[in-house]
Amino acid sequence: MGMAKSPMEILLNRTFTPREQEEMLREDMEAELDAINLYSQQLSITAYDDVKKALEEIIYDEKTHFEIFRELLEKHGTDEEKARKAAKRELAKILKKNASSHDDQSEE
Repeated sequence: MGMAKSPMEILLNRTFTPREQEEMLREDMEAELDAINLYSQQLSITAYDDVKKALEEIIYDEKTHFEIFRELLEKHGTDEEKARKAAKRELAKILKKNASSHDDQSEE
């Protein structure tokens, strides 16, 4: 009897669907945020300057990784994700227009 394959071995034998890829990028972003939070906590309690400096650099790197994943998700997100972002942009325009209109009326 052979050994069971690991989940990664099974997954690596095929290409992810767009929805699976989107989920993977979201999980990657979450992992970066977890790392940022952990290192930030460690930064707040360490007394050594060299450790603080190293943690600050690592936090910066993790934030960069988060941004890379966010940009990739924005670029490759599913149509549902793109539609949600488009709706959010439209809502922001409407709210801005309404706020501007309200400001004009209050000046009269």
